[in-house]
Amino acid sequence: MDKSDKPNWNKWIKSVMVAVAEKPGLIFPAIYQLYILSPESWYRKYPFLPLPDKRWLRFRMETAYGDPCYVPNPREIAKFLDWTRTN
Repeated sequence: MDKSDKPNWNKWIKSVMVAVAEKPGLIFPAIYQLYILSPESWYRKYPFLPLPDKRWLRFRMETAYGDPCYVPNPREIAKFLDWTRTN
């Protein structure tokens, strides 16, 4: 995996923050998703942030969008968080 294959965490974080800022009711689903998608003992490994496993994220983006490096826009993230709240 070269650098271009790694998730762009800055874009991901920005996209999630914009989605939650536009719909504040999504803050709790966003926190819950962060909790369940974070690997165990995330606080023991650099970068010491509760980020999903990059291999899992690449797989999910490739199966959903056909591009392992795709970063969903805030509208897509809001739609996903709405969906998790109702299911």
